[in-house]
Amino acid sequence: MADNDAKHTARLERAFLDATKRLRLARQQHPARPSNANDHLSYLQDPVFSDFAITCEDGVRFEVHRNIISNHSKYFAQLCRSDFKEGTARSVTLRDDPPLAIRLMVEYFYTFTYTDDTIKQNSDESISPLLAHAWVYIAADKYDVPELKAVALRKFARQAEADVKFNSVSAGEDFVDVVPYIYDHLLPLDDALRRAAVDMWCYSDNAAIKASSEAQWRELLERCPIFGSDLIKHLGGSGPSSHVGEPNDWEGGNAQRRAPRAVYHRVSQW
Repeated sequence: MADNDAKHTARLERAFLDATKRLRLARQQHPARPSNANDHLSYLQDPVFSDFAITCEDGVRFEVHRNIISNHSKYFAQLCRSDFKEGTARSVTLRDDPPLAIRLMVEYFYTFTYTDDTIKQNSDESISPLLAHAWVYIAADKYDVPELKAVALRKFARQAEADVKFNSVSAGEDFVDVVPYIYDHLLPLDDALRRAAVDMWCYSDNAAIKASSEAQWRELLERCPIFGSDLIKHLGGSGPSSHVGEPNDWEGGNAQRRAPRAVYHRVSQW
């Protein structure tokens, strides 16, 4: 009787161990789905189950997941399903985009946003937050991530508001740098970011006007004549401004919005 009880106990122990092994294997093969957006970040930080790679021009490589990036981007959805080299090799190198923009886009894929801390930790003083948001907007447009475009536009508008209030020389210089990039990389029909830039310039009595010399103004308008056209249209009332993520103190309630006289006078001189 004792021998039978021992054999029965041994069979139960083996069955328990087998079940435990099968459960552990199942968890490894089918990890639990995240309960919220922040949980996706752990997938990016632990590439053990990644099945696609995005490499920037500086060599930084992101091990990502096709199902996640495809849900956000039509470009990546088509790429992952294609028979092109990138689709079959399950990797792509994005050589024509600022690496910081790609890093922030990948962060958005996993968290549905991107942070100022990421910008600070992965850039030097030559890259302003305003320029970083413009980079992200244009990358989101290029890779067909419409929700990210909306996020970047709101962040750009809020940063523009902060720059205007801060009233620093660097704010004007940052704006002179970011406008050519915006106008060089966006199609004419996509004017949301252009309108936000025009708003910042027109409704700044301080930073963008005082910090920019006449030579900088001339260089900017010569390089970006469409910006000059947009600016004149806005001053004349025929160019509506952006309302996406627009700072409240630029709206002026229900009163008619007017550009500062200093801006109109400066442009009209040319």
